[in-house]
Amino acid sequence: MWLLVKRAWLWFYLETQWLRVRFFRALRPGFSPKVVVERIGSMGDVLLTTPGLKALREKFPASEIVYVTDDKFRGVLEGNPAVSRISNRRPADFDLLLRPCYEYHRRVRGHVVDLFCRQMKVDPGDWRLCIYVGDEDRRFAEDVIKRLGASPAVCLQVDARWYKDKEWEPERWKEVVEYLGDLGCTVIQLGNLRAPVVGQVNLLGTTTVKQFAALLERSLFFLGVESLGAHLAAAVGAPSVVLFGPTDPTVFGHSGELNLAVHKGLDDHSWFKRGHWRSPRRGGWMEAIEVEDVKRAIGKLMGTASLTKRADRFGMPLVPREIRRGTD
Repeated sequence: MWLLVKRAWLWFYLETQWLRVRFFRALRPGFSPKVVVERIGSMGDVLLTTPGLKALREKFPASEIVYVTDDKFRGVLEGNPAVSRISNRRPADFDLLLRPCYEYHRRVRGHVVDLFCRQMKVDPGDWRLCIYVGDEDRRFAEDVIKRLGASPAVCLQVDARWYKDKEWEPERWKEVVEYLGDLGCTVIQLGNLRAPVVGQVNLLGTTTVKQFAALLERSLFFLGVESLGAHLAAAVGAPSVVLFGPTDPTVFGHSGELNLAVHKGLDDHSWFKRGHWRSPRRGGWMEAIEVEDVKRAIGKLMGTASLTKRADRFGMPLVPREIRRGTD
């Protein structure tokens, strides 16, 4: 009997040693916890955690903040001063584990950035997404844009790698690309290598996430589905026209005069009003969006004074206003 008690005590002592070490460590003056933030995927979701990372760094300026994610997503975080280290596995020794996720939060109140920040125990303050683009990536983008001449560049992403119900029919995309060509724009298609080719310049599967962001910095605007490209555009301050189907634009969209959401039927369905972050039904939402809906959104964006100034800054002549007026 006493032998069993001794063994149980030894097991308890060894298993709780980490807790005692952390408790006494926390009592030291000037204690800075070692923080682990864990978000395995996807790339767009990792980007959506960056406002929380910035607030976390302001809260713990001297702490080591380790971000645990898949190696494929490292490019989103490389160069970010809020992150001390990026790893593909959780370290054994840490004081605080934060796991921003959707799984236990089926009902989203507010924007997804706000959700992730609440799970990271911080107030975001500044909601801007962050990605740090290097000089080499900007030179790559400059070379691509120069090859287009004076034609305004529009970056296009038609694929949503993890959620196919977000995707639109390729034939409809081709009509929109043809329309942009008539307006004097050149469409650069980016994204997954397996996406259907509809753009005039095909860069599918050939760019890193930072090169993608650099191209968005130098383009006239972003066009595509709610996926990585839409969030990258918000991170670098590029205008956008984004098609929303099963996901809610008030949860995953970005506000501003130059960020337009194209969606259909959301006001008629109670699952958005109840706070669900995406539709429980499969299919049907993207099919409701017509080509003319996207053309109207593009015409509205191209009719803004802010977009004209952006085009002038990059030396991209736009179609005269009297021509655009027919698309509004």
